[in-house]
Amino acid sequence: MYIFGGTKNNGESNEDLLCLNFKSLEWRVVHSDSEDKAKSRDDHSMAVASDGFYIFGGFVNGKRMNDLYKFTYETKKWD
Repeated sequence: MYIFGGTKNNGESNEDLLCLNFKSLEWRVVHSDSEDKAKSRDDHSMAVASDGFYIFGGFVNGKRMNDLYKFTYETKKWD
């Protein structure tokens, strides 16, 4: 399971992409070498695809976004 964005307890945006391993029940941060990656946001939509997932819209620092990003599981790249 992947989680992206949201807000931390202190009000800051969560910039990490997290993945839960269901066997070990451990969370890990997923690192990407992509230069153009989705900015940390909240209230966005996320949809699963066969090879990754899509992030659409939401708010970045209070500004409504109208952008679309795809993260590919195998390459760990944002497009």
